Amino acid sequence: MQGGLREEVVITRAGKDPVVIVALDDYQCLPNDAGLGESAWEDAFRDEVSS
Repeated sequence: MQGGLREEVVITRAGKDPVVIVALDDYQCLPNDAGLGESAWEDAFRDEVSS
């Protein structure tokens, strides 16, 4: 997105934790040293989809 305003979308779900949708390049800039490496993100996503 060039020169545009970035938005984050927060999705709230009954009985579950809220989630945030961000632009892919913003997501890719998140530090992996925060304890959420790529596999942790993938595992969390897989768990959420399967429930």
